[in-house]
Amino acid sequence: MLRKETITAIDRRSVLKHAAALPLVAAVPKLVQAASEIPAEKADYKLRIGTGLVELSPQHIVSTTLYNGQFPGPLIRLKEGKRFVVDIHNDTDTPELVHWQRAIHSE
Repeated sequence: MLRKETITAIDRRSVLKHAAALPLVAAVPKLVQAASEIPAEKADYKLRIGTGLVELSPQHIVSTTLYNGQFPGPLIRLKEGKRFVVDIHNDTDTPELVHWQRAIHSE
């Protein structure tokens, strides 16, 4: 039985290129573990994004984005410095951007 062997040459450039990615690969398990350790907090508010009809006048009805079934969306009043959690559910087919006036938010 004749056996062929392939020898792959390793040059300095390929070693350095792959070595640069090692810290990134090593960090992945730590990032996954950190994400799973975030406790699920009960939401202070729930915001559901959908579409519906809004009557601007008796002769003018338009389809638009609704927030909790209303347009404009709900007014949420908070005390300064108090942390709050909002569950946002987008029931539309398109990505939506929610504008938070004067809110400092974290990811």
